[in-house]
Amino acid sequence: MKDCPMSSRELTRAETERLALLSEKASAVSQCVGAILQHGYDSYSLSTPDTSNRRRLSQEIEELLGVIVVMDRDLDPNVADNPKDVIARVLKQSQHQPG
Repeated sequence: MKDCPMSSRELTRAETERLALLSEKASAVSQCVGAILQHGYDSYSLSTPDTSNRRRLSQEIEELLGVIVVMDRDLDPNVADNPKDVIARVLKQSQHQPG
């Protein structure tokens, strides 16, 4: 496989890898959220009893943010809004968050 566009997908190996990382990290965050909803923030996995769900979620979000920074070259620059506007848009979707 060359590092050039592949067939009709037009994704390079690097783009494919970044998308796979994004999917993997977003999935890990989702799994942590599911564990917290089911067992609570201060619970833990039997495989990692020294790490609370809260800490695991924090670590996974940190890694997701790292992937998002790496993905910057793939994102549409015309979508980049002011962070305050993005936060306001997210808060509009919630019912119980102060804002």
